[in-house]
Amino acid sequence: MKMKDYINFNEVLLIAIGIILLFPLLGNAQDVTYPNYSTAIKTAVTDPTSQLGSMAQFQYFMHTDMMKKLYSLRGYEPIWINFQGRPAPIATELRRLLLVAYRHGLPADMEQVAVKENGATVQKWTYVSRGYWDRRLEDYLRTATVSPKDVIWFELLATEAFLRYTQHIFVGRFDPRKIDEKIILGPRVINDKTYNALNHAVSNPGRLQELMDRFAPESANYKGLMTLLNYYRRVKLAGGWQAIPSPGVQIEPGISHQIIPQIRSRLKLFGYEMGDLNNQVYDEGFGRALRRFQELSDLENDGVIGANVSKVLRYLNVPVEGRIEQLSVNMERLRWLPRKLGDRYVFVNLAMTEFRLHDEKLSAAELEKMKFKTINGKDVRQTPLMIDEIRYVNFNPTWTVPSSIAIKDKLPQLRADAGYLGKHGMKLMRGQTVVDPMTVDFKNIAEDVFASTYTIVQMPDYNNALGVVKFPLVKNNKAIFMHDTNERNLFKTTNRHGSSGCIRLEKPKEFAEYLLADKGYTLAKINGLVPQNAEMPPGKTFSETLKRPMTVYIQYLTTEVGPKGEVRFADDVYGQDEKIKAALLDPKNNGDF
Repeated sequence: MKMKDYINFNEVLLIAIGIILLFPLLGNAQDVTYPNYSTAIKTAVTDPTSQLGSMAQFQYFMHTDMMKKLYSLRGYEPIWINFQGRPAPIATELRRLLLVAYRHGLPADMEQVAVKENGATVQKWTYVSRGYWDRRLEDYLRTATVSPKDVIWFELLATEAFLRYTQHIFVGRFDPRKIDEKIILGPRVINDKTYNALNHAVSNPGRLQELMDRFAPESANYKGLMTLLNYYRRVKLAGGWQAIPSPGVQIEPGISHQIIPQIRSRLKLFGYEMGDLNNQVYDEGFGRALRRFQELSDLENDGVIGANVSKVLRYLNVPVEGRIEQLSVNMERLRWLPRKLGDRYVFVNLAMTEFRLHDEKLSAAELEKMKFKTINGKDVRQTPLMIDEIRYVNFNPTWTVPSSIAIKDKLPQLRADAGYLGKHGMKLMRGQTVVDPMTVDFKNIAEDVFASTYTIVQMPDYNNALGVVKFPLVKNNKAIFMHDTNERNLFKTTNRHGSSGCIRLEKPKEFAEYLLADKGYTLAKINGLVPQNAEMPPGKTFSETLKRPMTVYIQYLTTEVGPKGEVRFADDVYGQDEKIKAALLDPKNNGDF
């Protein structure tokens, strides 16, 4: 929140508080006792015509519906105040919970800063008031004597802060569809089960943080990023890290150079196993860690750092503040997914062009075999973020060219060569009728007329654009699916954002074998059903239904932490990190949707 916005907001709020303090709360304000607190709370959150109810509709209270639901579960009894109208012990727990919201990459009210005292650097907490536990709550907690009106005000303010925190950690801070049309992950619903869990959390003093942490995503991805975020916060407090200069010579095996100790230390900070940090020689251990970093971050895995230009150094030199922001952005993305992803699912990371299978019944070695490369949408034809499902597998598929691709890609080819379709196993269709391309004036036909009149279909073949196996994703209306490809050599490249939106798989037949294993499919059987090279005749087109649908999460994470604690990075090819970062900094996204 900008300082001017914060000041204006507080000015308005203080005026509103002053107005309400001019009116009696419930009859004679001096007669308010504990039994009346429940009545006052109920009035405030259910009756918008009351004085307290009008205040509850003020812009600060954005979660009145959530308040009604939570308080109704507990008979409108107070949560944060006791019989004497003073903060209950759980209010102190709430303060502690909200002040460390930064653990989850959420806004902070207080931050540690390094200051000099008597020649030594010490860490001190500074109030920044941009999160959940603001100064009004803090002042009430520290005030010895308060009026009955203030008691109710504190109760409602504290509940509002608690519910905002709940929504942010459980669902996310904004509706992601509003910042990028390529995100089709809508916000999840807070249902009755969630409210019951919230009531359980606030009804168990001494366990608030433990129970509220259960609202965060359970995935190993999220937990890894959370651990790394808090580690990097400590690194930042210690002064961060300095940029490593270009070496001026190529860093390769056997060379001795003064920047090698700096690279060793940085890789160590990123979780890579390293020996003597002061060793200036490029030895076997250094090379192993460097190649591992290159491999996990999908860089050219040659164990070399360029003399003047190096993507390795570009990744290593992002300031710790930038990495903290990146971690917060990616944790926000993971909150858009279900808290529990399930015992069996596919996770496609678009940023890192990688496919991963999760199945609790498989061993680590079996799962490692099912981790492979993908090719997904280029920056101008991005693959959307979504949750979908596979219900059947197509073998020897045909490919009906989408009209957008037909106009942008195929029509220019046909204008240059009317025989293009025949050379690539394609047919020109008008309805159900095959049309001879030589009879069509492609050079003069308008694009919209071409798209509305004709359809291009590629016949089954080893060189079909979809390859020999297709995995339809049945829930989206964007014609996005996963498939084999006729450009299998592209998986050897590091730049794999090259499709028109669909996801090409490096190991499609192995994935089909896994999905259909309970129906007797083996890799050998699949190889007998589809052509193995361009010389073999096409196989029969058919579909096989899965006994159990497979959930597919298509996400976009530009940083991850591996099971061994090794950090990996990816370029923000889609430019989505910056959009999310801007949304997280927008004051209106500290409220609700």
